[in-house]
Amino acid sequence: MVRALTASYKFNSPNATTNLPLQLGYCYQLYFVIEHKNFRGERKMNELKNKTCVACSEGLVPMHPGEIKKLLADIPEWEVTTDDGISRLQRTFTFKDFKSAIAFTNQVGDLAEVEQHHPKLVTEWGKVTVIWWTHTVKGVHRNDFIMAGKTDALQEDIS
Repeated sequence: MVRALTASYKFNSPNATTNLPLQLGYCYQLYFVIEHKNFRGERKMNELKNKTCVACSEGLVPMHPGEIKKLLADIPEWEVTTDDGISRLQRTFTFKDFKSAIAFTNQVGDLAEVEQHHPKLVTEWGKVTVIWWTHTVKGVHRNDFIMAGKTDALQEDIS
């Protein structure tokens, strides 16, 4: 997917609403908003990769289909699949050879250990299928979207 990266900024200052020149003696905070635009020019925020998974406890329920659909917009290459009646997020990544595929598999494994949230990984010549779901909720949880965003970022880093 072709994407353009743009940045915008705003000042958090006493003069932010009036657009007056900056004044000496004030502290100013500069905020950058990074956004992706896909080929059609639609805005796409990638905030998922910057979030951290939260611990899940027994008794939680899977995400509502409406919530899933909304978050899928943030990870458009992923799809929802069902296995044994359990919804999961799945994506297949392609690589030039087996060595690259296994290196990516290991990176996803390292990420899973850091976040203590582990996917199903299927590594083949030139491709890796990553499947995220939360065992304790028997379905898709926000953590799975966070991990999918982080997995996308890993792939972007090696491309």
